[in-house]
Amino acid sequence: MITAAQLSRWIAPIRAGTWWEYKTPIMLGIAYAAALAGGIPFSQLWPSLLASVAALVPLASYVCVINDITDQRDDLRAGKANRMAGKSAAFKAAWLVVCLAGGCLAGLWCFHGNAVAACLSWTNWLAFTLSSVPPIRLKSRGLAGVLADASGRTLLPSLWSAMLADPTASSALLAAVAMRRHSARGIGT
Repeated sequence: MITAAQLSRWIAPIRAGTWWEYKTPIMLGIAYAAALAGGIPFSQLWPSLLASVAALVPLASYVCVINDITDQRDDLRAGKANRMAGKSAAFKAAWLVVCLAGGCLAGLWCFHGNAVAACLSWTNWLAFTLSSVPPIRLKSRGLAGVLADASGRTLLPSLWSAMLADPTASSALLAAVAMRRHSARGIGT
């Protein structure tokens, strides 16, 4: 039998406490606002809200895992905690597979029939990958890293959440979502 302590140690790499309470309400609020603007009643909205959360979980988990895997050397030099430090290659690979498989399953279920939201979501995954993974590793390339991070943390999830709520959302609404003041905390922070 797996103890709570063992389970806690195993899921520590996804850092759920650092993104769950900060990102989820924002995305759900944006989805609700998009539905309100589109005249979609709440009784028809709740599956989209559930889909937004279901799509967010593997993405946010992936961000935490990929950042800890690729930032180990930098975190060690900075004296920063890294949940992947000292873990085996198999452990790291298992977490990547879990996150990617979860993302694929969420993508199939959450974005089924909504090509725009699906493209925005996959672009979100790509932004984080390009930000973290060498040799591209945009996070070490100045402005490109800032743009990739801002896009991945707030812009793209806000847009795909709005599109999940209302696939026919107006360009004015999407522009307002894109221009909103973004919080300092985002996915995987």
